[in-house]
Amino acid sequence: MCLLVAAVDAHPEFRLVLAGHRDEFHARPAAPLAWWQDPPGILAGRDLQAGGTWLGVDRRGRMSVVTNFRAPGSQREASPSRGLLVPRFLASDRTATGFVSELAGEAARYSGFNLLAWDGVALAYCGDPDAGTQTLPPGVYGLSNARLDTPWPKLRRVRDRVRRVLADGSLRAEALFRALDDRLSAPDDELPDTGIGVEL
Repeated sequence: MCLLVAAVDAHPEFRLVLAGHRDEFHARPAAPLAWWQDPPGILAGRDLQAGGTWLGVDRRGRMSVVTNFRAPGSQREASPSRGLLVPRFLASDRTATGFVSELAGEAARYSGFNLLAWDGVALAYCGDPDAGTQTLPPGVYGLSNARLDTPWPKLRRVRDRVRRVLADGSLRAEALFRALDDRLSAPDDELPDTGIGVEL
């Protein structure tokens, strides 16, 4: 599963701290992290199948990340790629709050998703039509393939580990990688129904 922890104003040196990993089909073609030419000024990997990305930054210090919202009935046939939302924000001049407010009006066009947008001042969240939007106050948040801060076992554990890393104050990349390295299996009765079946 995709997993991301975002910390806003939770460290004395860094306004925003992200730690995460992307879960994707290995056969899906992708380009590595690089500066894009179209649209220009975006640093991200690129999904070569649909043209978008799951996480990107721009030269102004803005950031956006998207995860799939995986639940029965959340997939829409012939919907636009959710990965195009990230470069759409980064290529715009909209504030994070303005962008997610605008996006909420068209969220139903997409298969289920979660999007975080950072404009250097605010971190804003938009999810599927039922999740709505919010500008996040200072704190540490977890995002996976359900709504923001859904208490899935792995998400809770990793978010707590990242909180401890932030409290340490040193904030080394190796410590964040260790916090993400969670290979524990949760009991079946704690697993959500995401539409892919318990065996998988």
